[in-house]
Amino acid sequence: MRRWGQIGEQKPDSWYKDIAKKVYRPDIYAQAALALIAEGKAQVSDFPEFASESGFKAPQPDFIDNIVYDGSEPNAYLDQFKIGFKRRCHTVKRFKQ
Repeated sequence: MRRWGQIGEQKPDSWYKDIAKKVYRPDIYAQAALALIAEGKAQVSDFPEFASESGFKAPQPDFIDNIVYDGSEPNAYLDQFKIGFKRRCHTVKRFKQ
């Protein structure tokens, strides 16, 4: 969304992580997983170690345009593209209609 101007201002990597936590709600996932384990419908080994899990996959080498995607560093990922908004881009200016 930042690359194509849908997020107008530059944001730090931490901002993207905070937004993802609000949307994907790992706390609800963990609560549901623990309930399944308690009910005997799943095993502890079926789930990640919630206390140490970062929520990020290892960098993905073939994500888009063969540019390595590391979700923990979204700005560095954006900076690799030739086109689109990057870390150093100015904010989107809104024009009055």
